[in-house]
Amino acid sequence: MFYGQPDNLNITGIYSDGWLAKESAFQIRSGEDGLPHVELYQPKEEYQTMSGVITVNGDAQEFALIGETTVLDIPVEPDALLDVSIVMERDFPADGDDIRQLSVFLSDLSCS
Repeated sequence: MFYGQPDNLNITGIYSDGWLAKESAFQIRSGEDGLPHVELYQPKEEYQTMSGVITVNGDAQEFALIGETTVLDIPVEPDALLDVSIVMERDFPADGDDIRQLSVFLSDLSCS
């Protein structure tokens, strides 16, 4: 999932199954074309109008989840190490015995 992952990669708020906590942060290389592609998925109807903020190297951009899938393409410098954080408006409890608080599912994170 993480392109050009350095040894000291700092990842918070991202679960191994792809779900994000209300606040998450990670580093990623922007790739040859400098266009990270982030795809977020929210299957629960009652949360489909949730908003959030993605910050890349200090530049914040607000977005809204409209429908189940939201795509964020953020132009940046090619082949740069990016500090990325995603802060969602709210979270919800997972189902069953899962005690996590979840916000959205990170269905794709890639760079070209």
